[in-house]
Amino acid sequence: MPVSNLRPVRAIAPLVPLVAAASGQVADPRQELTQLQQQIERQQQQVEVLQAAIDRQAAVVRALEARLSSEASASSQGRTETPQEEPQPATVGNDRFSLRAGGFVEATAMLRSRNQNADVGETFGNVPLDGTANAALSSFRMSSRHSRLSLLAKARSDRVTATGYFEGDFLGSSTSANEVESNDFPLRVRQFWGDLEFGNGLSFTAGQTWTLLTTHQDGLRPLQGYLTLALSAQHVVGFNWARQTRFRMTKDFGNGFWAAVAVENPETHVGTVVLPDGVFGLSGSPNAQVPAATFASSLKPGANGISTDLAPDFIGKIVFEPGWGTTN
Repeated sequence: MPVSNLRPVRAIAPLVPLVAAASGQVADPRQELTQLQQQIERQQQQVEVLQAAIDRQAAVVRALEARLSSEASASSQGRTETPQEEPQPATVGNDRFSLRAGGFVEATAMLRSRNQNADVGETFGNVPLDGTANAALSSFRMSSRHSRLSLLAKARSDRVTATGYFEGDFLGSSTSANEVESNDFPLRVRQFWGDLEFGNGLSFTAGQTWTLLTTHQDGLRPLQGYLTLALSAQHVVGFNWARQTRFRMTKDFGNGFWAAVAVENPETHVGTVVLPDGVFGLSGSPNAQVPAATFASSLKPGANGISTDLAPDFIGKIVFEPGWGTTN
């Protein structure tokens, strides 16, 4: 114990015999001094323990302050890079089940320099050529039929993820809808399918979705079709697409390698005006009768018949994404 801490004790030590004599007791001053020294040492130890506890609490507070400062800085940088975040679809659920509603409302105004008598879907094969009456006529039209509704449901377990998806718009044709008064065009099914994805990378998809021929932007997932950003419902010339019923098996091998096979609804079509004699089974052949109203509207151009198909379409596809050579 430091000598400086004993100064008060030494100062009162001569008074101990006097106090003891006054009280009628005689005590050994050295024994009293030893007891006082022991008490001071115990108090000093308690102070050191309390100081160590205070130091530990201060360290914890400094660590929390540093963490909060780091998170605030990262959040500030994120807002600087992306000042306006895109709105996310409404989602309800938990880690095991989720339900997401999506879609958009579209009001499109179309001004064509050459009249096609068309809505948001272009008639690429009927664009008027020079010298025709429609080539000298412009047309204006407004439509909300390209508005879309979607609903995505997911259920997850330890081994499998089940997905159900519906997507529709109002581009369905109907004899009761017209441009004169009502404009009541019916809801049309775009996609309606279910998917089971297992932990080993194997998945099975059944229902109406984009054909396997359509380009994907991320592997071969059903919701990753590489669609054109165009106002026209017919997309652009050269874009290969179809939406039809199919059964598909997909395998994700990892390292950016995917493979899939699909069995899809067939419809054989030949874009010629006059078919050779004796050719049957195509949509324009003599055996292709006008389909029933529940199958296709006879008022729809090109719906004079459907092909006679004996087997489904079989499609295989392999995707390799090495992670380089692409731009974001």
